[in-house]
Amino acid sequence: MKTAKLFLTVLVTLSMSFTACGEGSSTADDALLFGKVPAIVAQCNEQVKSLREEWKHCKSPDTKSQIREKIERCQAETEELVAIAAPEWSGATIDITSDAQFTVETPVTVAYDKMFSKMEPKYNLSGQIVVAKNYLVDLDPYVLEKNPDAKTSVLLIGLDENGGEVITTQIGFAKIEKLSETNVIVRAGTPINLEPIHMSAKRASDYLAIRTLTLRFYRYTK
Repeated sequence: MKTAKLFLTVLVTLSMSFTACGEGSSTADDALLFGKVPAIVAQCNEQVKSLREEWKHCKSPDTKSQIREKIERCQAETEELVAIAAPEWSGATIDITSDAQFTVETPVTVAYDKMFSKMEPKYNLSGQIVVAKNYLVDLDPYVLEKNPDAKTSVLLIGLDENGGEVITTQIGFAKIEKLSETNVIVRAGTPINLEPIHMSAKRASDYLAIRTLTLRFYRYTK
């Protein structure tokens, strides 16, 4: 009960603080990626940053020790809150925008797996995304003779309200094929093999700025 009340208090505080600063939407709402977790971690990051600045300019050993305790307490409480909030996002749908290159045939949903690190939850993905049109890969066809299972990464791109990229993370990969003696492609209709994703604690505030999610090919990988 105590933890649940603390969790609610943090979310209310977050909502007020971010609204006052004019950044993003109410943090009481789920972020498009990772639900309530980014807001919780972002608040901790800001507090720790402020405390470390205070510690840097402090000359009293006793005060420095108190600041370190505050940092440790903040991180411990945040880890507890994340452990509660992370599984709550399980079952959510990632709202990915289809475009000329990719078609989302079945909505991509998340399933909580485990904590990748203390403040970074990991999720498995399910759903169906296919390549909508042939994609020419910048790769010498000779490479396919050495690596017949070659593939190219597919990235999930988080865009802010102005269309700027704020988050980029690998979401899966697609099989490469030889089209001719000079060209290698990902053929239209090729399904994207989805991979697990995990949150970056350092980028927590960036997730709060995401307004649209789209996809992009990255590069050839072995």
